[in-house]
Amino acid sequence: MPLPKGERLSDAATAGPGRRLDKDGVRRDLALALSAIKVHRIETTVVHADTTSISVAGEYEQEDEAGHLIDITYGYSKDRRPDLKQFLYGLITTGEGIPIFGEMRDGNMSDKKWNKEVEIKEERVIKRRVGRPRRGEPVNYQVHYRVVPSLVSVNEEFVKDLKAKAATFVLITNILDDKELSPADVLREYKNQTAVELFFRFLKNPVYVDGIYVKNPERVVAIGYVFLMALLIYALLQRRVRRNLAGETKPLTIPGKRKSFSPTGTMLLEMLKPLTIATVETDSGFIHQVPENQWTEDIRRLLHLAGFSEEIYSCTNYGRFPYAN
Repeated sequence: MPLPKGERLSDAATAGPGRRLDKDGVRRDLALALSAIKVHRIETTVVHADTTSISVAGEYEQEDEAGHLIDITYGYSKDRRPDLKQFLYGLITTGEGIPIFGEMRDGNMSDKKWNKEVEIKEERVIKRRVGRPRRGEPVNYQVHYRVVPSLVSVNEEFVKDLKAKAATFVLITNILDDKELSPADVLREYKNQTAVELFFRFLKNPVYVDGIYVKNPERVVAIGYVFLMALLIYALLQRRVRRNLAGETKPLTIPGKRKSFSPTGTMLLEMLKPLTIATVETDSGFIHQVPENQWTEDIRRLLHLAGFSEEIYSCTNYGRFPYAN
């Protein structure tokens, strides 16, 4: 869903109902995302949002209101495991798939309720049939949904005129100027909803995350937000390599002798798997090295595209490379 001109992401993301705070009253995950947006100059004109469920194997008792964080309970399982309790991830990404907001919610929360609490207002309008209504005839309502950013005033007269001209709203947006965002643009951005769905694969991938067995909801919440921060780093790595590859003529060779100008984060991590860091203790301290026979031209190139040099594995300055700027 596109954000209107003049709307600040920080204002839109921190206002409104449904925002959950940690015990210090600070959304540290949001602060981290906003910092990444500023440092990496990430475009936030368009955002996509969705939820997914994460099944857990433990027995969790519902806490009293004072200790309430999330309810790990039964609900609609997108994993097709109705026999297990679960919690939900709500995730918002930019159009190119960079996470800018993520939170954990109750296991029985519906998509409809989550969407309503993030950016969406419901309106009920009386739907009248042609002719004079009969005595005692029930009133029929038509439900409309629209996006309401926190700091944007809506031109109600303009909205009223639009409703009078159109009978059906399939897709909605808070940008009402066709010159700024045409109907074709709205449809195209809607089809890019996969930008957020693709990153659910990371959160559900058993290679990275599998079997949440911690004993209480606080620990589930803590580890869940660690996963969200890892997702942000994963997405930024993928974005940086792809953007730097866009300015080159030679694709990156990835495992399986495949060549790509748009490798996924998973492909990039697979390329780095063969590297082994050897730690040698000397009189002056520890030395970290990667055996020379493990370096390949493709791995060195990957590090450079990601903004680093080979020294990231052996020095304390993290081997920053010009691309990192």
